[in-house]
Amino acid sequence: MPSMSEVPLMASGGPSLSASPYDLPGGRSEYRSSPWSHRWSRPLIFVALFILNNLAWSYFYTSESTLLVPRSQPQTQQQDVVPVVHSNSSRITPKLDHHSVLAPRLETIEIVMVMIGAESATEGVTSIKSAIMHSSRPLSFRLICSEDAMPIIEHKFGLFSRPAYSVDVVYYPMSLDAIQARADRAGVGTKYFAGMGGLVKVFLHELLPDVNRAIFVDTDMVFVVDPVLLWNTFSTLKPDQMLAFPTLGPKSDASLICTCVMLLNLSLMRDHKRPFMSSTLLPSWSKNGVSGQAFEKALSGDGLIQNPGRTTLIKFNPKDPLFGDQGIYHVIWTHFPELFAHLSLRWDITYCRSGYGLKLGHWRDEQDEDMSETDQIKSQIHTEEAPEKHDQLLPGILHFNCQNRPIVWDSNENHVENTWSPMITMITRYKWIWLNRGDGSASVRSTVVQNVRFEDERAAEEERQSRLASEEGGVGRREKARLDKLDKL
Repeated sequence: MPSMSEVPLMASGGPSLSASPYDLPGGRSEYRSSPWSHRWSRPLIFVALFILNNLAWSYFYTSESTLLVPRSQPQTQQQDVVPVVHSNSSRITPKLDHHSVLAPRLETIEIVMVMIGAESATEGVTSIKSAIMHSSRPLSFRLICSEDAMPIIEHKFGLFSRPAYSVDVVYYPMSLDAIQARADRAGVGTKYFAGMGGLVKVFLHELLPDVNRAIFVDTDMVFVVDPVLLWNTFSTLKPDQMLAFPTLGPKSDASLICTCVMLLNLSLMRDHKRPFMSSTLLPSWSKNGVSGQAFEKALSGDGLIQNPGRTTLIKFNPKDPLFGDQGIYHVIWTHFPELFAHLSLRWDITYCRSGYGLKLGHWRDEQDEDMSETDQIKSQIHTEEAPEKHDQLLPGILHFNCQNRPIVWDSNENHVENTWSPMITMITRYKWIWLNRGDGSASVRSTVVQNVRFEDERAAEEERQSRLASEEGGVGRREKARLDKLDKL
């Protein structure tokens, strides 16, 4: 239907097809054409509003990460970052996707892993591949690793260059001696088989000063769904909750929680007013550190804790906690439960507890494939007093622990016909070059952080610099007062 400006005005002496509310006696019209009523005006307004809307979306998507930084936390000193140049000559320069210039920028999912040693890296790259295969968002992998692990990992990332969504890889090379020194400053240690490579998991927040929150996963785990589903769980955490991991209820002993997968509010754990891990480098951290306060409570009185799988009690020893880092997390969780959230068991479908009874449907068994939700809940096992005890579990991450093998994907039992073997075989044998799913607008970027330091080292250096500046200022003020006094004489 034409607009008012497009309806021809009839001459005063001729017949009128329709009466206009703007017509006055004598054939005159009070209608005045508005500059916004032309044919091109409405499309122009629509385009302008579309651009403003997308700019607003882009701002809110990209500014989210800054909202989690505590005001009390001082600015952290940036560590040296060096880009990795791939030797793969087949890499293609990313193209600019002109169709997505105004599209909202998707939030990047941060995933942290620890890979100390060549075997850990060989196992862990399968976990990385599974995340990329299923992801609908850009991914950033923060890898705490040893020097010998880096070439193994980087070789895999050199096999593809056109992912559907951008992939960033940041290496944080660490020595076992550096981890041991930080553990000593926190008053912790380990005799668990995972060694310092496992214990470093209690210090992840200190090694990633520019990351506000992240998912942590162990190397013997694989995603079977989109990682964004786990990432979205951050929205359920309360503002003062530092992390979330799976448990079998509030009475779980150290064997019934799992630090294999965690949601980490890294910025909150780094808060200098209440750091997650204590340190002898700073008196305030020794006094206010969450770990130190939890250890003090645990050791008060008899200091006894439950011995997993037995009715007996044993003495808690922070230098030799049960299950390494998991024992430390458990003691802190026991005494400060308000700082933790429960993470659904779906993110730890563990081999240790028979996957809680979950398994793929049997081939040519329609009754098994068409199982009802009620029947699955009845078949679930080992959920103890976990919140999901009476809810359907949906597999999100498969965990192949309790197999006593250096690289679980090499185990025949995970590939022969059993509960999850088709999924494992598909992920392990899926070619890395098949991750070239994009049009070239997304890329793979690798960087190495040099001179990696822990947060307590940076905080101690900041305190020292502040003290020196204050002392120098005091000397300057005294000298100025002396000169002013001489001027008056």
